[in-house]
Amino acid sequence: MKKNTKPGNFFLFVLSNFIEPITDVRDQKAPVSGHRGPALSRKHSAMEYRMMMVSRQFKWSLYSPNDLIDLGTRLSNIAGEKVMEDPNGETTAKGLKAALGNLVIATERDNSNPVTMKIHDMDLVRDNDLFVIRDTIKTNTHKVKKTEVREAAKALLAVYNRHIGDVDHRGLAAESSAIKLLIESLLSGENKGKCEILGIVPLVEELGRTQAQFEALYVERVSLVPELEKHTITNAMQETVNAVQAFLGFVDVMATAGRDGYAEIRDKISHSITDVETIARARITRLRNGEPEQTASPEQPVQKAA
Repeated sequence: MKKNTKPGNFFLFVLSNFIEPITDVRDQKAPVSGHRGPALSRKHSAMEYRMMMVSRQFKWSLYSPNDLIDLGTRLSNIAGEKVMEDPNGETTAKGLKAALGNLVIATERDNSNPVTMKIHDMDLVRDNDLFVIRDTIKTNTHKVKKTEVREAAKALLAVYNRHIGDVDHRGLAAESSAIKLLIESLLSGENKGKCEILGIVPLVEELGRTQAQFEALYVERVSLVPELEKHTITNAMQETVNAVQAFLGFVDVMATAGRDGYAEIRDKISHSITDVETIARARITRLRNGEPEQTASPEQPVQKAA
């Protein structure tokens, strides 16, 4: 299997069906988005569609706490005053500001633990491993001609969804438990045979190694500062994700309704999301390649949290 170390680049080949199983979606050619919208209307170009869907463009699973702080700050700078002019928008803008404040406090507190940054970095690598497995399985459910491969993929996708589900919303400890159960299930009995049909056993084993590294860091972190086991950073992250989604949704609604100035705001926001997510993907790539963290830009603080 070809080894591709560029995380986050999950690919599909959308022009034809495959004969052999797709063993790693990172080897394919067309990017897959985890946030799909409806098919393009004949009335809208691809660019117009992208501008319409900034709330769908936000792929929050890529974001570190600092990425969220960066994006939230950019949103406030771009649209805060305009959004505040509307009563409903005022509530949304204030909610974003409050969530960002809580996240900054939680991040600063968590950064007092020297293992925190390592925990967060390994969690990003772990999430990427999960997404590669998920998207590889999904691709094989419908992009491969062999019935045996498609049926194996469908069964494995059900296993994946049963164990992982909405685990991203339940904190680090819950995610660890779910991942360990998933690995055990995929490498046992009939499921292992199905994984062998798809050729994804190496991907599952790679996830297992990442999970073991994560657990070692997690134990070290809690032993240094036990009270951090409560993971208030997780709550602050989720609060901020919700606030950002609400803010983006409000901008989408106003722009679609033709409210003055919102089309330009949506365009600027779209570019900001792209900028921040480019930073996030580059960081994950460096982590996967074992490269040192780069010095942050003024809008990308050095501080991190898990």
